[in-house]
Amino acid sequence: MDRNWRFRKELNRIFEEKKSRNSRFSLRAFAASLEVAPSSLSSILNGSRPLSDKNCKKFGKKLNLSDSQIRDFMGIKIPEHKQLKYNEISEDHLSQISDWYHFAIMELIKTKNFNTSHRWIAKKLGINVYQVDEAVEKMVQLKFIKINDDGTWEDCLGPTNVTRSSKSKLKLLRDVVSQSYSSINKFDRELRAQSFLTVAVNKKKVDLVREKFIKFKKELGEILEDDQDREDVYHLSLGFFPAHKPEIAQ
Repeated sequence: MDRNWRFRKELNRIFEEKKSRNSRFSLRAFAASLEVAPSSLSSILNGSRPLSDKNCKKFGKKLNLSDSQIRDFMGIKIPEHKQLKYNEISEDHLSQISDWYHFAIMELIKTKNFNTSHRWIAKKLGINVYQVDEAVEKMVQLKFIKINDDGTWEDCLGPTNVTRSSKSKLKLLRDVVSQSYSSINKFDRELRAQSFLTVAVNKKKVDLVREKFIKFKKELGEILEDDQDREDVYHLSLGFFPAHKPEIAQ
């Protein structure tokens, strides 16, 4: 059996559905919408011609199917990524490394072209050398970074998490949000992903959104960490907040 039989079945279902809605809808019209010859489409639908992966992806896009739907119809399973164990940073430690570039330096160590030169790090992150000097000294002192005898660096902290609200966490959050804002003008769209949603909500669902954020952040972290060919450091900033003025108690 053709391994893309699920997709073939879905194509037939869509075709029959379109015909049921419009008796004048023809195979030729369906083929035109998929940008394929009618004879080829006929052979694909009746199974006399194999349905290639390339055409599955092409037809899926033409039919406005999502990437996950296309994968499902093609029988493609995304490999599971190893679950990350997040290390909680204490408030005492966080207060000493609450600048965004502390975490950026630790992540930079994991990139394939990392250079231990403080000047290189400063230029890469857009900060000055003195900031790098102080940050590295503090992180080595806290044993978050290890500098080996051969000069190589190791990130000893691993994936981190800060769950408790504190002044240090709020400072770090403001720094990252500020960088998100400035990145709109700094980087081309191909290098960033930013969007927004304005929606009326039931305030009882704020906790649900918070839970979704935590789950999404964890899943995305597992996907991105499970890669040995990393070449840059990115920030992820998520926000969900009232669009109105704060209510003043009477």
